[in-house]
Amino acid sequence: MARRALDPAVRSRILERTRRILHAGLAITEAWLRTSEIFTYTPPEAGAICYARYALSVNSRVLAERLRADHSVLIVPGDHFAMDGYVRIGYGLEDAALKRALAGFSSCLESLAQTVSQTAD
Repeated sequence: MARRALDPAVRSRILERTRRILHAGLAITEAWLRTSEIFTYTPPEAGAICYARYALSVNSRVLAERLRADHSVLIVPGDHFAMDGYVRIGYGLEDAALKRALAGFSSCLESLAQTVSQTAD
């Protein structure tokens, strides 16, 4: 199987599919990030990961765990890199799966914002 993937024609198709997924995934992720006042980010120049800063008073590891437990969505918390307040979002998924994950992320953020708002009252 590995030899087949190295065949120039097959390799070309694999690279084109990967590029298509990444370009579409980045566009979907950036559109989602722009709809929220919570996030700031610098667009990635390459790869399949966007590192975004968020403006909520919740630890990034707590956010990541809540997102995983409540919405079956995985992100990498920034405090794994000594940068709490950031999250690493992978966008190398097929469109439908990425959109579902970001919808779950939105739901989690809305829930957290309500919790923070209720705590402040």
